[in-house]
Amino acid sequence: MSVNKVTLLGRVIKTPEIKVFESGSIALFTLVTDYPYNDPHTGERKKKTEFHKIVVKSSAVSFVQNYVQKGTILYCEGQLNSKKWNDDKGHTQYGYEIVINAYGVIDIVANGISNHDTNKFKNQVN
Repeated sequence: MSVNKVTLLGRVIKTPEIKVFESGSIALFTLVTDYPYNDPHTGERKKKTEFHKIVVKSSAVSFVQNYVQKGTILYCEGQLNSKKWNDDKGHTQYGYEIVINAYGVIDIVANGISNHDTNKFKNQVN
């Protein structure tokens, strides 16, 4: 048995992009997170920033389309998926994305808006 679960709380840095296909739609956006740490060499307090590519599938896409915009603070639960591709020069590239599908959770935590119960998705998009 194994578990592939990622939990993030961060800020959306750009209005989500919605892509529509015959099989359904997806929402794409980047979530930024940061955390403080002490530099081990200088003892100086610093901040580490991470950018996470988020892919939303299923009925959660309409939630993203209607409520999520640049600056929204989101709580997300999803799966970590790895990707491999060749760039324009033929070099192999690797990357990761967080996929929020039928079993994921997405919730706005800023501005007093909370749809946590209504955004636990039960219909998986294949």
